[in-house]
Amino acid sequence: MNILTKKDLKKIFKKVGVKTGMKVMVHSSLSKLGYIVNGAEDVIDALLEIVSLKKGTLFIPTHSSQLTNPIHWKIGKFSKKEKEKIKKNMNFFNEKKTIPANRGLISKMILNYKEVKRSFHPLNSTACLGNKSKYYTSNHSLHRPEGFQSPIGKLYKDKGYILLIGVNFDKITALHLAEAIINNNFPEKYQPEILVKIKNKRKFIKLKYYDNRPKNFKRIYNTIKKKGALKELKINDCNIMLIQLSPLINEAVKKIKNNKKYFLYKKTN
Repeated sequence: MNILTKKDLKKIFKKVGVKTGMKVMVHSSLSKLGYIVNGAEDVIDALLEIVSLKKGTLFIPTHSSQLTNPIHWKIGKFSKKEKEKIKKNMNFFNEKKTIPANRGLISKMILNYKEVKRSFHPLNSTACLGNKSKYYTSNHSLHRPEGFQSPIGKLYKDKGYILLIGVNFDKITALHLAEAIINNNFPEKYQPEILVKIKNKRKFIKLKYYDNRPKNFKRIYNTIKKKGALKELKINDCNIMLIQLSPLINEAVKKIKNNKKYFLYKKTN
């Protein structure tokens, strides 16, 4: 069995290009990496010790899809009556307590760290540890959760990085920023409705700009590789990639300008 310690992980992350002072957003699935002695804690600590809490910043998506209107849920075998019961009893988003959904162990573990800051967005929050964390997580736009006024928008402006651990380009939610930059909005039959508090009353509001269709973000991989904007290595059965965010977004903007449906999967009969 492949056993990894925090020390091993530090060597791996340094080898792929993570350095002191970097601002890095992490998307991960640790199952292929091997047995990590202290699990997600070792991964976070290894990265923090490299980037430095005083000089760099670690970004972790902490999305909470469970705060959407249950009436529209496609998963789970809930009856209409059961969905109504869930809807009536759902708690509001709480940046300290709301558990991330479907974002891996790191997204849950990061919230246990004393210094962590989390952006206030009921659906697409981001947690940050390190330099300027308060700045990165403040004033997160409700209707443009991956726009300029979001943690990912600020990371782009500060020439940050994306680190993929055991996942591919399809997990890079930052690529939605490219769509926001050129205002590439598609008509949608369903836009997520999220629970918010307005004048101390419960209300589900529909996000104005939120394209929830599956995207073929892997399509831009070869372009970014040729640009020299990514470095990758393989450990055990796990692919690890460090990607420069600015070239990634800039190239994505060019692709979408030439073809608005560039990232959409082609329909098959």
